[in-house]
This record gives sequence, C-alpha cells and structure tokens, in this order.
Amino acid sequence: MSVGGAEARRVFQSATSGRNVELVGPRLSGRSHVLRLVEQEYRRAGYTVVVVRGAGDQLPLAALRLALSDAAELTRPGAPAPARIAGILAERRPAAVLVDDADRLDQPSWEAVALAHRTAGFPIVAAVGRGTSVHDPRALGQLAPPVRVALEPLSLDDVQDVLVHLLDGDVAPTLASRLHTKSGGRIGLVTALAGAAVAEGRIRRREETWTDLPDLWSDALAPVYDALLADADEPLAEAVEMLALAGVIELDTALRLVGEERAERLERASLLRVFMVRSRAMAAVEPPGLTDYFLHRPHSARRSRLLTAIEALSAAQRDSRNAPVPSRALPEPVAGTTELPQLAHMFRDAFAGASSAAASEWRQTRSVSAAVRVLSLQLTGPVDHQLVEEILSGTLLDGAAEEDALAFRFLASRWRLTTGEGPEAAIDTLREGVSPDAVFSPAVEALTICLRMETSAVAADAVVALERRAAGEDPNAAVARLVLAFASIVSGRGREALAHLDAMPAPVRGTILAAQHEYAYGLALYAAGRLEQAAEWAGSHLQRCLAEADRDGLVGHAYVAVLARAALGQFDEAFSTAQLVLSTGATAGQLLFAPDRAVFVVLAFVAIRTGRGPAARSLAGRAADLPGRSDALPFGSTSMVEAARRSAEGAGEEAAAAYRDLADAVRDRGYLLAAETLELLAVLAHFDVEAAASLSTAGGAASGDLYRAWITGLTAQAAGDADGLVEAGRDLGALGARDQAMKLLGQAARLYRARGDDAGAERAQGELRLLLDESVHTAGGAIDDLGLSEREADIIREIAAGRSNVEIAGRLGVSVRTVDSHLRNIRQKTGAVDRDDLARIAGRSAPAATEHPVP
Repeated sequence: MSVGGAEARRVFQSATSGRNVELVGPRLSGRSHVLRLVEQEYRRAGYTVVVVRGAGDQLPLAALRLALSDAAELTRPGAPAPARIAGILAERRPAAVLVDDADRLDQPSWEAVALAHRTAGFPIVAAVGRGTSVHDPRALGQLAPPVRVALEPLSLDDVQDVLVHLLDGDVAPTLASRLHTKSGGRIGLVTALAGAAVAEGRIRRREETWTDLPDLWSDALAPVYDALLADADEPLAEAVEMLALAGVIELDTALRLVGEERAERLERASLLRVFMVRSRAMAAVEPPGLTDYFLHRPHSARRSRLLTAIEALSAAQRDSRNAPVPSRALPEPVAGTTELPQLAHMFRDAFAGASSAAASEWRQTRSVSAAVRVLSLQLTGPVDHQLVEEILSGTLLDGAAEEDALAFRFLASRWRLTTGEGPEAAIDTLREGVSPDAVFSPAVEALTICLRMETSAVAADAVVALERRAAGEDPNAAVARLVLAFASIVSGRGREALAHLDAMPAPVRGTILAAQHEYAYGLALYAAGRLEQAAEWAGSHLQRCLAEADRDGLVGHAYVAVLARAALGQFDEAFSTAQLVLSTGATAGQLLFAPDRAVFVVLAFVAIRTGRGPAARSLAGRAADLPGRSDALPFGSTSMVEAARRSAEGAGEEAAAAYRDLADAVRDRGYLLAAETLELLAVLAHFDVEAAASLSTAGGAASGDLYRAWITGLTAQAAGDADGLVEAGRDLGALGARDQAMKLLGQAARLYRARGDDAGAERAQGELRLLLDESVHTAGGAIDDLGLSEREADIIREIAAGRSNVEIAGRLGVSVRTVDSHLRNIRQKTGAVDRDDLARIAGRSAPAATEHPVP
C-alpha cells in the first residue's frame, strides 16, 4: 500500500538536505503513518534517528526521557534539566529528530530539542495539526521556518486501496464510498471505522467481496471520536455537537449558532470544514462521521437545548426571508468534486430530510400528491420497503387529479420493476383501474410500450403505434413523443431522437417528464456522435442536480457524462464523474431505461482500463445486484466486464469475439446503439479492417468525425503508416480525444525513428508537445496536464531518473506488478513505447534503465 509514500519521500528529501520539516494534518489523517515511513527511509539509508512522541498529559521532559531511555545518565535518580537532556541528544548526533504529535509536546521538551538542534545541527521533522506550527515561539523559538508538507484527505480511490489492503479482499464500491464520506478521507479513521465494522458484523464478506449493511455505526467507535475531541474544552465540544446536529449549513448560520471565536477555534482544530460553493460559504463538522457519533449518544438535556436553539434560529431565518429555509439546505451548483465527502454528506442529509418530511405529510394527509413525493424519493436512494408497500396499499386514487394519478401509477410500476417483480407485474400496476376512455389512457399505453422495449425488444409495430400517438400537442402526445425518442436512441438513431425531443414543448421543471426529457437529450447527443456536446450537456446538468438534490437526474447525467468521456478516451475524468453516484448513493429507478446498472458496468470497464482491477470486480458485482434495469443501453450488460478483462490481459482476439457475440444478441432485440458500442469495443480489442470500415459508414455514433479519426488511426496502426498516425492523432486532438491522440503520435514517432527518419520523428514529437501544452517541466518541475494520476506522475518521474521497475516498487512501497500496471496505463495515455519515449516527452534524458521497456 503506497498511501503516504509520496509525502514521506518529500519529507525525507527535505530533511536530508538539512531543512526542518513540518508534516501538517489533522488527527487520524495519517501523520504517524507517514512519519513511520520517513523513519524507515532513514534506516534503509543507514542513518540513526531519534523519535519523540508528544502526549499532552505527560510530566515535563517525559517524552524525551522515553525517547532516550537507553542513556545511562537518565536512569539515575533525579530529574535532569532541559539543558542536560539537550546535551545528551546533541551528543548522539542523530541524522534527524522525528517528533510525532508535536503540538502536544510539553514546553520543556521543545526547549531541549531546540537547544540540541542549534548545537548539533540535525533537522527536526515534526508532525503537527493544522493551525499550529513548530516554529511558534512557544515551541522552537527563532529556528528557520521549516518546509511544510501538508497531508491532504485521501481520494475515494485511495480509500478503496486502503480497504483492499486492510481487509485482504475485494471491497464493494458502496462500502468504500461510505467510509470515504464518514472519514473525510482520514486514513486513521478509515482504518478505525473498518475495524469496528468488521468486529461488530456491520460489514461482511460475501464470497470474495466485503459488503456493507445499512448501519455502519458501532459503539466501539466512540473512543475514536472521543480522541478527536480530546483537546476540546467544554464550550468547544458543545459547539461541535451543535454543528453536527445542524448538518451542513451556510457559514453565516454556523457563526450565529456557535459564535465567530469558537468557529475559528474549531476550524484551527480541524473539526470544522469551511468551503466555497460558488458564491456561498458552507460549513460542516469535520470529519462528517462526527454526526453519527453525536446522534448515537444518549439523548440529554443538552441535546434538547441545542436542538431548540437550532430550530429557533431556523425559524427566525424563515421569517426574515418569508420563505422556508431548511437548516440542511443544499448548496448552489459546484464546480468539481474536491469536497466529495462533504458533498456526499450534504446530499445524504437532504435525502434523509426530504424523505422524512414526505412520509410525514403522507401519513397526515394520505394524499396522492404526497404519495408521489414519497415514491419518487424511494426510487432514488435507500429504500424503506415497508413504507412503500404501505403507500401502495393505502393510497386511494379516487378523486385525485389526473396528473397525480398517472404519476402514482407510473412510479408504482417502476417500483415493481426495480424490486425484481418483472415487466408484467409492472405493466399490470401501471394499467390497474385505467379504463380505455380515461384522460391519460394513451399515456399509460405509451408507457406500457416503453416497459416492453426496456425489458424485451424494440418492435416495429410498437414504434408505429408511438408515432401515431405522438402526432398531437396534448400531454398524452408529449409522453408518446418522449418514449419514441427513447426508442430512437436505443435503436441508434440519435439525430432522429433529437428531432423528437426538440419538437416537444419544454416540460415543467421538477416534474417527472422534465427529468426524463433532460436525460434523454444527453443520451440522444451521444447516440448522434456529438460526444463533446453530450459531455458538456451532462456536466452542466450534473451541477444543477447536485444543487437541487435531484438524485435520479444525477445518475442519468453522470451516465451520459461517463459514456461521452470514456468515448473521448478521458478515462480518469469518466471515473471521477461516476464517483458522484457512488458517494451519494443515488439510484435512478424512476427513469425510463434506468441507467443504474450501466453506470456500474461502464465504471467497471473504466476501472479495468485504468488498472483498478479489484474495484472493477466489486463494481461488476454491484451492477449484477440491480434488478429491473435495462440492457438496452450501452454497457447495460454485466457480461461486458469479463470481455474487458480479457482485453486488458492481452487476449484481444478472445475479447473481440465476446464483444461481437454480445453485439449480435442485443442487435436481434433492436438495441442497435448498444450493439454499435460493442462492435467498437471489439475493433479496439482486436483490429479488423473490414469491421472498422463497416462501422465508420453505419450511420450511427460511429460515423461521427471522432470515431472516423479513431478508426483511421487504428487502420494506420495496423498498416504501420506513420503519416496516417500523425494525421489521425492531429484530428483526435482537435476533437477532444487528447489521450488517444498522444498515444498515436508517440507511436508515429517510434515508427519514424525505426526507419531512420529523424525529421518525421521530430514532427510527431512536435505535435505531441503541442498537445501537452508545455505542461511537463524539467527536473524539479511538476507534470500538470498529462492526464496522469498522482501515482502515475510519481512513476514517470522515477523513470526519468533512470530507476528500474524493481527500484520504483521499493521506493513507492508497492509491488512490481502494480508498477507494471501503472506503466501500461501511462503508455495508453502518452503513447510512450519505451523509457526513452517517456524521458523525451518529459523533456529530459533518462539514464539507461536496467529493466525491460514500458510493458
């Protein structure tokens, strides 16, 4: 496991150059882990270090006495003065003094360390919390300002890796995302949460994969959270509890609740996270799991008082704004996912609050409109089966508005489908009690046709019936036109689908029809081969979905974005987008042609392409657990995962055959878009000139400019045509597929060099440098825009320094196999064929490597 390896190397390099270093991170962020890695680096290099640990409640100098316990003088009776202990430390002349929990070290110990440092000149490496500094006058006086190395929260990928290592098995993606959210990305808390959950049976191993139960809380976690609050006095602890009970709120509200001074203290102690969401400052307890801690404590008079204060402020704000303002309001659209745990926390909070309010309204009114709100929510997240069945049996449609009755029937039918009862049960529910002369009878029949298309096939007579029903301008015609658009999409006629959707009047935002329309439009752009537009459309709507807690919209638009990004070769971007679905726990049961399963399959596919094998297995398992989802969509079949794995392992011909078998099966059912996607994957897995030519003239997404350039590049690749590779690479770069463009240009340069055409090689490298946009710097610089992950960037730097794969594995703390996997991914992204290629791209020459070339 390489978590913390990069930070440890930076600390070691700075310290061995004579600089003091602060390793900065909150409690349980992995400070001690990184410091141990630094100690290992020193010992491997043959150096001696002294490790001191602060404990806060120790007697003066106790920490140093313990660190120097083998010193004979310290075993004699009496307490030596700081100066004498400093002298003992200086006489040892360690290569460095490593101080863990430095902000909890007593003042006399700091004075002794500082004095020894001035005498012997050794560097000090101190692990401290945010908002503190070891060169504060209280600590190290006037020592030179240190190098600061900040520990950032772990990414969701890193948490997945940590759990796989810790639990020695595959980990369900939902489990990894939940622990990522609750821990805020703190490795120590991830470890504690996982350990307690295993001990209490909250997570269990099912076959080879660890999966989670609905409630991950364990009383064994209470001491862990107690430790986070160990240094908080009573007013500060009360402020944390109040903000935990309030949820994610605007910063202004938080300041009114706890006061500016206490809020600032909480932020310095890394117990409060303040972050901007566009123009609004938001505040949340950090890590988010503190909310669970306080909610699971026994109810008390203090909690009642705090809740009363929260409600009083919320009521005052509602009165002042003359509109309801929930205390756990979601933010405006966000630009990215850097605050993924906080974002997931907000999203889950909003879902819980809305679900509770909707259920309460239904129990009070038994109205159809309230039932529709409950069912809409239950189809998008954690399900309360008992509540749904109560609503389905206890809601009377007599006297309800026609629109509400139709929405209720539609959602009830989707419920039957997503719980695995099958299409016929769903159709019976949809049609129940609807007479042929009912106002919305045509809409019900259109939705019935849609259910059959989703689960069986696209039938020609059904399309004709839809065309006839879509001819009018009334709401029934709008429903028929929407279903007709979906039929065109899955049949591979994207341009036709766009025409149907453009002809529809804009649906009222917030209605079921509006969500379907927006999702369908993004899919239609993809089906028409307009990939960049599809990515942009989906991306803009994702921001709205996040702001409005639109859970099914989030899944639908994430699916479109992932499809488009993957087709553009932007696999890391695709994976990051899909992580929104994982982290928020959203589902899309009420969407026509619900993409839930396809999201997880395409995510598994991308995981394989980017070297995340264990994650791919877990994602495929999650996809298989989702009943009632359509395989009419691209990546709708879980069988694709095995074909992708064969391709990644080099069995391209076998993978291509598997893809084509799947394509034949879905083509027979009229799912031509899915078939076309499978045919494209077959061509990529094992190039076939005739199949490629056939695809490029098929008239669907593959006939677009990007796919034509892609297939031109594959053809040139098969023919060894360097000029063709350059032309295709240039076109792909212009069309946004930069990763694939770089791969082809790198291969062209290699072909030119093999033929002795240095001028041609330089032209190809020049095109490549233009794509890189001067983002790769010389020694000491950073690799900013290669499309590489942080680990891949580390590996390319190690290669440029001339290190072998074995040496790289040792330095990063990973296996040689892991290095090989990353190198395959780097080759795909950069077009590099050997180590010289990577060095040339990086703008520096690599010393001769003792290992094989890039695999």
